[in-house]
Amino acid sequence: MVPHWFRGPTALILIPILLFLLGAVACGTAEPDTAAPADTQAKDTAKTDTMMDTKTDTMMDTKTDTMTDTKKDVPVAKAEPTAMPATTGKKLEELAIAVSPLGWDTNYSYKVTSSGLLDKRPVIEWLVGIDPKTGEYIPELATSWDMSPDGRIWTVKLREGVKWQAGPHSPPEGWGDFSGADVKHSFWLLINPDSKASGISTWRKITGARKGMDLAETEAVMDKMVAIKDPTTIEITTGAIYPEMAFFMSHVRNLPMESKARWDAIGDDGYGDAIVGTGPFKFIERIEGVHVLYEAVPDHWRHTADYNQLRFRWVQEPATRLADLLTEQVHLSDIERDARPAALKQGMKVMSSTQPSMFHKWFFGGLWWTEPDKLDETLPFLDVKVRQAMNKAINRQAIADALLGGSLVRMPGATQYGFDELDEAIWPGIINPKWAEDWEEYYAYDPEKARALLKEAGYENGFEYTMYLFTQAGLPEMVDIGQAMALDLEEVGITTNLVPLEYSKVRSYYRGQSSEILGSLWPSRSQTRANYNLLGRATPSTTTHNFQRQDVDDLLAKLDVTLDNKERAKILRQYGDIQFYDFSLIQMFALFAEITYNPKFVATYDFSGLYSGYYGSLEYVDTIPQ
Repeated sequence: MVPHWFRGPTALILIPILLFLLGAVACGTAEPDTAAPADTQAKDTAKTDTMMDTKTDTMMDTKTDTMTDTKKDVPVAKAEPTAMPATTGKKLEELAIAVSPLGWDTNYSYKVTSSGLLDKRPVIEWLVGIDPKTGEYIPELATSWDMSPDGRIWTVKLREGVKWQAGPHSPPEGWGDFSGADVKHSFWLLINPDSKASGISTWRKITGARKGMDLAETEAVMDKMVAIKDPTTIEITTGAIYPEMAFFMSHVRNLPMESKARWDAIGDDGYGDAIVGTGPFKFIERIEGVHVLYEAVPDHWRHTADYNQLRFRWVQEPATRLADLLTEQVHLSDIERDARPAALKQGMKVMSSTQPSMFHKWFFGGLWWTEPDKLDETLPFLDVKVRQAMNKAINRQAIADALLGGSLVRMPGATQYGFDELDEAIWPGIINPKWAEDWEEYYAYDPEKARALLKEAGYENGFEYTMYLFTQAGLPEMVDIGQAMALDLEEVGITTNLVPLEYSKVRSYYRGQSSEILGSLWPSRSQTRANYNLLGRATPSTTTHNFQRQDVDDLLAKLDVTLDNKERAKILRQYGDIQFYDFSLIQMFALFAEITYNPKFVATYDFSGLYSGYYGSLEYVDTIPQ
């Protein structure tokens, strides 16, 4: 039988091109490094019980035995510095990176998802930073943040002397100093009527806003929420209790700082002309569908890049991204894992994130029990037995082995639906040990059990549904994974209509609860922290609308008024029980983010991988003088 991955479009495109490249590219073969990502954790997290067996080169989870190594013959480079030969060349003029198009080729930070911030991150900064090596929260534009005893007011100290860059329409010296007015404005951008940002339901809860507010109402909310106490101090009064506020003010979420003076001068229309920030790069140009170009800011307050220019190249085809890397058109590239052996043979290497980066999952469209006027009661997905059957029909291990070879892949088990060791350290007790015990019975691959469940649900002859396919940076294999899942589902009688579509279009479907999303599956490769996966994805007002139930709404409403950490952990664990035992989605696996690079130009690159887009902190890429 032909393997699933071999039938996919990636293989069909790559095979003839790779045959050509292997003969045409004159590069020496380099011995790749063979080590797992650095064993570091955030300051607010416990050390993970995961270890590398140096004799067998496999990963083992000493708690759950759920970490599966699919490294095989494709090693992963060390995250720590690598010794490089001495050179007396000049600084690299331009560093280029090739990634899949995001679906939003725009300069707006508040009209895209968190993933859509990938090409804004070089220019803009956040209140709270993320250490690229450890993943811990660190000061950035805020130097400190402290919560009041009742959990409602946050006192934030701001960094002094940080200047806004110049840009189109600006005075020659730029837009002045960063200040509390910019923080207030940046919060407002997320809830104003023109915003299309991710997690808007959570931001409304944080800010105290409500859906459907007009311009004047949103401005009044900001006046109540953000108080400027003095030039370096602000107070933020939240609409609900969020002891995890550092998370929402950090790079992990979509609250980059934007200039109020710039808005006052040019407004929404002018904001689209350029990306303007306080970061280590200055925006130069965007050619839609081609690239975004930046220049390094000299003597930047936080970190100065050791190269002069940065270029994001949007490259849709996997084979073209590989060819661009091998022919030195780019220096780093998002390469499908099944194509990496060809890159490694030509001397390329693979760098992994320093932290576990993403959960890959698929959402069921139409689980809207709290909105009966929108609920289609004929959907097979509404039956819990159908959702369990689809989970048990999928051979996750075989898919990972075929498509994700060379990567550290964590199969679901004790860690589920956005819960992992990072969260257990913050909320002790959040992980229910029964999830690991029950995984085999409830979720493990068993096509016969899947057929029996479908029969019990009244679908002995199966049914037909739609699967939307698209790629996102960090997991370019999502299309091939979907095709492999469809073949597994076909084996138990479920027919899949595969529909390739831009992510931005699918996003508009589920955000708008349109008929196109009813009875469909769509993929996600989201952050690993429970703050993101749980707190922003379950109420009727959430933008994903992926699992709306009254018991979930009640739990999260209780969470909004609960300050005690043990009680918060108990509530979140109850929510996890609902997600696990009612099969709210199809959880596939967790991975580290990885990028392929040319060691002729790149020495080291530390990136945490903890936020969407993954390839942030590009100012920390250590390049090799040429």
